[in-house]
Amino acid sequence: HLSAYRLHTHFEVLSGKAVRIDATSAAPKGDADERAVLQRTIEADRCYVLDRGYISYQLWNAINAAGSSYVCRSSDRTLATVTHVNDLTDADRAANVISDEIVDLGWKAKHRTRPDHSVRLVCVAVKPHESSRGTLGPHCDGVLRLVTNRLDLPAELIAEMYRLRWVIEMFFRTFKQLLGCGHLFSDKHNGVEIQAYCAMIVCMLILIYTGEKPNRAMYQMVWYYLIGLASLKELEAFIRTRR
Repeated sequence: HLSAYRLHTHFEVLSGKAVRIDATSAAPKGDADERAVLQRTIEADRCYVLDRGYISYQLWNAINAAGSSYVCRSSDRTLATVTHVNDLTDADRAANVISDEIVDLGWKAKHRTRPDHSVRLVCVAVKPHESSRGTLGPHCDGVLRLVTNRLDLPAELIAEMYRLRWVIEMFFRTFKQLLGCGHLFSDKHNGVEIQAYCAMIVCMLILIYTGEKPNRAMYQMVWYYLIGLASLKELEAFIRTRR
């Protein structure tokens, strides 16, 4: 039996809730590869905000073909040929946007898959940092490179859409604590999905009970309660102040 799983989750940032979870084996290859799973579950009229693990021209083409859009963080070594430079507004500069360009991506070779639609590259100035995984993970050179097929939105909004990923990180921090989701009670596929959906239901009940979209403060307070840093009375008092 498998003892580890990946939970591929569709999370709605604006509503603060997970709407779909697909459990696969932990090995990120074949049908369990996160890009392959997303490509199988793409929905129309969505905007997918993705990290570097989802860099795939084939995936981006599929999202675009489905009538959806994406904002994906690209590699520091992105191969891009600039075809048009968009002017920056004062609002763009205030959001630390340093460039906004229409680009061609990838090598021009017949055997290589390349984007089959117009692609935009928005670069945002951020604080440089070393990877938390040392030599095993990518570093940041101080430029956040965002690739998107949304040509209609201001560059500042593209940058803001990616910044909203912190909501996802806070959700999963809480999710792993709810019902012990950092530890699996079953090593069977159905058991894993049942546990995952139970945790999703608890998250939804918190959303319904508080009457608002969860924010950073709410996720942190729930997390403090789950790890024993806050009492139930303190959590209830905090929730009452939000209602």
